[in-house]
Amino acid sequence: MNTYVGIEIDGGQMYMMAETASGYLEHTVSTGKECSLLQLQQEVEAFVNKLPYTPSGIGMGMPGLVVGSDKVELSHVLPALNGVTADMFATPASIPVAFINDVKAATMAEAAHFTNNETVVVIMADAFIAARCCGLR
Repeated sequence: MNTYVGIEIDGGQMYMMAETASGYLEHTVSTGKECSLLQLQQEVEAFVNKLPYTPSGIGMGMPGLVVGSDKVELSHVLPALNGVTADMFATPASIPVAFINDVKAATMAEAAHFTNNETVVVIMADAFIAARCCGLR
């Protein structure tokens, strides 16, 4: 069983997923420009507390410019993530957290289905783009 938690954050929601002995536990919460860092931290902690084990780590797909694997330098989607570091999501259990840019994470997930001599292009239309399109109607 995989004991890592996967989290993806975008302009409209935060999706959290973990494997358990009885299947996958999933939870989605709304985000948005007004969403605070504290709200995101509390939701991550609440999700981790529902698990029947202490996770080995948390991987988070973050919207914006991710520096290394532990800092969001700038997020045009969620201002609350500007300057956020991975240790801010470690929960009281001190679970290791790693960040990855959300588009990079999607590309890596898709590339796993292809051979090394193939080219993969991933185009994401997330809540931010959808909101802008809806505003143009």
